[in-house]
Amino acid sequence: MKILSVDRDVQGILKSSYFKIPRFQRPYSWDKENIEDFWQDTIVDSGGDYFIGSMVLYELGNETFGVVDGQQRLTTMTILLAAIRDALSALRKDDEDSEKEDDPAAGLHQLVERPNINNKKEYVLQTEGSYPFFQLGVQKFPPKSDQEPDRDEEEAIQAASTYFREKIEGVVESVASDPSLSKARKRKETEKALLEIRDKILRLKLIFITVDDEDDAYVIFETLNTRGKDLTVADLVKNHILSNLKKENENVDVARDEWNTILERFEESQVDISVNSFILHSWLSRYDYVSEKKLFKDIKRKIKKNNVREYLDALSHESRLYREILEPSSRKWQIEELPMRDSIQALNTFRVRQPLPMVLSVMRDRDAKTLGAKQVKRALRAIEVFHFAVTAVPSQPSSGGISSMYALHARELLAAKTPQAKANCLDELITKLKQRMPKFAEFEATFLEIGFSDERTQQKALVQYILREFYKHGKPGQPVDFSRMTIEHLAGQATKSVDSDHVAMLGNLIYVDDDLNGVLGNKDFKDKKKLLKGQDAVWVDPWVLSRTQWTETDIEARARKMAKTAFNEVWTL
Repeated sequence: MKILSVDRDVQGILKSSYFKIPRFQRPYSWDKENIEDFWQDTIVDSGGDYFIGSMVLYELGNETFGVVDGQQRLTTMTILLAAIRDALSALRKDDEDSEKEDDPAAGLHQLVERPNINNKKEYVLQTEGSYPFFQLGVQKFPPKSDQEPDRDEEEAIQAASTYFREKIEGVVESVASDPSLSKARKRKETEKALLEIRDKILRLKLIFITVDDEDDAYVIFETLNTRGKDLTVADLVKNHILSNLKKENENVDVARDEWNTILERFEESQVDISVNSFILHSWLSRYDYVSEKKLFKDIKRKIKKNNVREYLDALSHESRLYREILEPSSRKWQIEELPMRDSIQALNTFRVRQPLPMVLSVMRDRDAKTLGAKQVKRALRAIEVFHFAVTAVPSQPSSGGISSMYALHARELLAAKTPQAKANCLDELITKLKQRMPKFAEFEATFLEIGFSDERTQQKALVQYILREFYKHGKPGQPVDFSRMTIEHLAGQATKSVDSDHVAMLGNLIYVDDDLNGVLGNKDFKDKKKLLKGQDAVWVDPWVLSRTQWTETDIEARARKMAKTAFNEVWTL
């Protein structure tokens, strides 16, 4: 590997070269803190010749380089120079007496866009991921004011552009507000201030490092960023995949497009989905059990040129399943699949992530029709029941070994080639879950602590889930629109005869539809009981209707009865 390095300034590199952001690079991602630091270091505190580190590039020919390291800084400088250019242009438009032959805005634009050796205009910094917002909304002169961002990278670019334009506007306003200056003098002082900012950027120093070709660039990128600014597993995996899947056509990059489809699928989600977690859970469901810290090393060791296409295709397919697991509303569930959806939604309510490799493996088989609906429902319900009793009710993480157990059975399910082998794998998992279930006394103690009121809202989703499951248990088979159901306190929250802890207890709560909730209002228990008895379409715990009064003792008694029913009848394995 041949590496050359030379000291350069920003003006020199922008004036003599073109730069392309290669396919393996991560998107532009500098946030407000990064942008503020850049402005402070290079403009506010810099006296000139400020050193901004190194850029690593590889030659593409015709004075064009692929950017291995330095993309974020190069993009940021382009955004800032474009903002200065536009401010200079606006200043000239406002001044009819300015010299036409002297146009610093047009001159500065030569560092953003200029003719190449064939006399065709070309942007100095060329990107694909941020197209068309970066090109039309920032680089173009004048920029299109109606260009809107539509992805995270473009929003980051817009945020940086807005920040710099506001800073520059502040410089312009500080001169314009000086009453001691004439109009002509204000224009000259404003231009002088803008050119000082321009020159500070153009005098920035860096080490310009080049390698021979793209293959060396992949190695350099991985080596630099494994130790650098929090490069994610997803960034490294993307680099590894694309380094092993070369473009078959200069104008068509199928591998990169497939990777971007995965990212876009998650970005479109209404919930926060981590690409790093997805890659980890997918890996655990197929290969070895490793920590996220060691994940990339394992991927690099196992995924080579001969199987990288298969791996990328698996990630692409499983990204859809993974989103459907974390966002069930993104899938169109068949009627027979609704219990699967409910179990998956319950796991999301419990906020558990340990079973995700197993859930992914089960849904993968469901998608491939190698597991029947009955088997899938049984497996997902078992996982749901287990985590309700072990994780949701105690509100604490499961004991050690659970994650590795799920990953092991996920891989065994994948490896099973016959329906019987797959059934045996699910049976073995369910047996292990049964063995880890808590004793009733342990379950009851924490179950009695669950509650909801206006003062205790943290467990609302869990309480709704519990009441929904009791409702289905009490009136099985009845179609119910649970989206219209709401929590009713039998002893009202404004009552003085029952303390606030008992008001919030599960024993004081029932599930009714919105209309009935409005009718019940703040009535006392006897009046509520009369109204509830006349509601044939709504299931109400018969034990509640058998009470002649409703005291703290009754609430505790019902809560204990619910705990026993929950443990022995509703959530059983």
